[in-house]
Amino acid sequence: MSGHRECRPIDPIHCRPTVIFQDRFVPQIIPIIHPIEIVERIHCVPVPRHIHECHRRVENNFNDGFGGYGDDGININSKQKQALKKTRTSSKPLHKTKGKNRSSRRK
Repeated sequence: MSGHRECRPIDPIHCRPTVIFQDRFVPQIIPIIHPIEIVERIHCVPVPRHIHECHRRVENNFNDGFGGYGDDGININSKQKQALKKTRTSSKPLHKTKGKNRSSRRK
């Protein structure tokens, strides 16, 4: 092969580059606002409250057959004896109950 010659060097051919993507994901904070409205509602609920009023009435009945004011076994002092004598001689009733409305006494 003596007649074979060497080829001269030629310039290289440049092709367009092949693009290879390397994706990287970086977090980006995006504020998302969710509004919450709290409504406080007040509901009135009737709850019964029982109030008991105690009214005491003392009646002196000296005609009950036992007689006397306290010297017959009942120990009372002299002030109590005087009070009993006053109530016996008094013509006024001890407590007036007519004309009073019971609801007007409640508070």
